[in-house]
Amino acid sequence: YILSRLNSTIKKVTGLFDAYRIDETIPLIEGLFLDLSRVYVQAVRDKMSSGSDSERDAVLATLYNVLFDSIKMFNVISPFVCEKMYVDFREAFGLEHESVNLTDWPSCDESRIDVKLEKNLENASYIIQAILGAREKAQLGVRWPVCCVDVVSESEEIGNSVDALRDMIKSQTNVKDIQCYSVHPDVKQHVKLDFEAVKASFGDLTAKIIAKFPSVAQDKMVSSLNKEGKFVWKIDDAVVELTKAHVLFSRELPPGFVDASFRNGYIVLDKARTKALDAEGYAREIMRRVQDARKKGGLEKSDRILLYLQVDHALKEMLEIWKEKIQLKVGASKMRIDSEESLKKHEFVSEEKVKDKKFFVHFDKE
Repeated sequence: YILSRLNSTIKKVTGLFDAYRIDETIPLIEGLFLDLSRVYVQAVRDKMSSGSDSERDAVLATLYNVLFDSIKMFNVISPFVCEKMYVDFREAFGLEHESVNLTDWPSCDESRIDVKLEKNLENASYIIQAILGAREKAQLGVRWPVCCVDVVSESEEIGNSVDALRDMIKSQTNVKDIQCYSVHPDVKQHVKLDFEAVKASFGDLTAKIIAKFPSVAQDKMVSSLNKEGKFVWKIDDAVVELTKAHVLFSRELPPGFVDASFRNGYIVLDKARTKALDAEGYAREIMRRVQDARKKGGLEKSDRILLYLQVDHALKEMLEIWKEKIQLKVGASKMRIDSEESLKKHEFVSEEKVKDKKFFVHFDKE
C-alpha cells in the first residue's frame, strides 16, 4: 500500500511541477507523509516489535525509501528543513551526495501503483477514525476490546473496502466483529432543514420549501441523500435540489450504542461489556504498565525478567487465561499472578491502578 501511495504521489507531483502548479503539490506530499506515519507505521507496529529479522528489515527499508523520496519532492517547497533531514540521512547511512539538491528527482514505478488498494485503505482510514471517535464518546480506550461495530453506508465501495480490509480495521480498533449494512435495521435516521443554508441557496423559494418539507417521506429523503448526495423534488414549476449541506442529520439509536459519522456513512458501536472483554482490557493495560516499568528500570528489550503480579482475587481469576500472552509480551521467563503480598524484596516494585483495580508489579532482572 505505502509503496503504491509513494509512486502515485511521485507521478502526480511530477506532473504538477511540469505544469508549474507548484502550490497543488503541497497537500499531496503532506498526505503521503501522514499516511506513512499514521497508516503504515500503525499497521506494522507488531512486525517492528516482535517480527522476524527479515520483517523488520523490510519495514525499515520501506520507511527509508518513502521518507527519502518525500524529502526530495518537498525540498522544492521547504529547502532548509529538507536539507537538514537529508544531512541526517547522509550521516546515518553514508550517502554519496553532499546535498539533497545533488540527488536525482524520484522516478515513478507505475507497476507499483494499485489504485483499488489505495482507495480501500482510504475508506478504511475514515472508518477507523470514526470507530476511534465513537470509542472516545463511549469512554472506552482502545486497549479495551469492543464486541461489535456496524458500518452503515449505501455506497457499495465502502462495503467492498470493509470486506477487503476487515482484519486490519478490527486490529487497529480492537473490535471483535464488524458487520456492514446499507440501511441499519435498528437505527432510525432523521433529517431537518438547515434554514440558513436553504435561504442562502434558494432565496424566495425558502418559505415554500419549509412548508412542504414535512410532506416528504423521511426514509426516501435520507436514502437519496446518503446514496446520491442529493434529493431532487419539484415545488410548483421549480426543481429543488437539496444536498447534505442543506440539512441536519440525526440518528435514533437503540440503548447501549454510540455512533460516529464518516465520509459516505456512519458506524454504530456496541458498548456492552462482558467478563471476557474486560479480562482482555485489564490484560492489555497490565502489559503496558509492565513495559513502562521495564523502561523505568533501565532494561533493554532483550533483557528477561522474573515477574510477580499482586492482584485481587477477582482480577487474578480474570487474568489466568491471559498469563501466557502477558509473559510473552513483557519478556518474562517466569511469571506468577497471586493476591498475596510478596515476601521477597524485588529489584523493582510499582503500584498501579486501572479503573477500579489496584495492583502491584514486582520484577527482577533474570
